[in-house]
Amino acid sequence: MLTTNQSEVTLANTDLIPPEAAEDAQGGKVQAPMHGQLVSLLVEPDQSVEKDQRLAVFEAMKMQHEILAPVAGVVQQLNGQVGQQMAAGDIIMVIEEAASD
Repeated sequence: MLTTNQSEVTLANTDLIPPEAAEDAQGGKVQAPMHGQLVSLLVEPDQSVEKDQRLAVFEAMKMQHEILAPVAGVVQQLNGQVGQQMAAGDIIMVIEEAASD
């Protein structure tokens, strides 16, 4: 918090907020949470997945992060490969969202 003579201002570094915490709905796009390496892929194209299913493991800053499905559906596209370096926001895969009942 920064206090000036006229007002208070709160500064936030939005680059540090993981995509799943952002207010924007990401739909079926699964994005790299930060710059790092994709260490494993646990799904294949045309595979059905459930919401919050573990899809991949991503390593950044010597820590491993589980990548979970944002929606239930079918994996349509895999953009990432095991061992690949990715930047924050790069699309790892796209899931076609299942129709709601």
